[in-house]
Amino acid sequence: MRYVIIAAIVVIIAVPLIKLVIKLIVAIFRFVKKHIRKIISIIAILTFMGVFICYPTTRIPILTFAIIYLFILFLREITASHKRKKSIRNWLIRAIPVLTEDEADDVVLAIIEDIESADLNLTEYKFNYSSIPLGKANAFLNYSNTSIEDEEVLYFLPVFCDDSNEMCEYGLVITRTIWDR
Repeated sequence: MRYVIIAAIVVIIAVPLIKLVIKLIVAIFRFVKKHIRKIISIIAILTFMGVFICYPTTRIPILTFAIIYLFILFLREITASHKRKKSIRNWLIRAIPVLTEDEADDVVLAIIEDIESADLNLTEYKFNYSSIPLGKANAFLNYSNTSIEDEEVLYFLPVFCDDSNEMCEYGLVITRTIWDR
């Protein structure tokens, strides 16, 4: 009888402990997966610092390598900045076609169809302009200080929060401003 009681106590203690350990391992794996580049960088920096401190004969090559590496990073940033400025300048001087309201609507609706085809939500959570839940869309628009009275909702893509304790939705709303005519 004693062994049965001990086995029951072990099971009662071990099962939640095993679940906790599994959650901890999964959390650590997700953290490492998310921050792998930072972890590798920190390990590399600590390795270089250890070699730099422990082996005086390697100081000059390590300093030379560090200076060359920083110079390359600096040149890469300058080049990228120049490319960004050049592409923005080209974009600003580009000729912009004038669209009528109907043509603009056609372009927006084509973009919405592309978004809808790439949407990974279940079909009951895909809402185009003919099936939008106006209450949810209005609540979503309230975060940007607007409402369905000011905006015509063309597409609504809710993305539910991963955290079950957080009572919110993320997502995308494509609207058209209602102008007083």
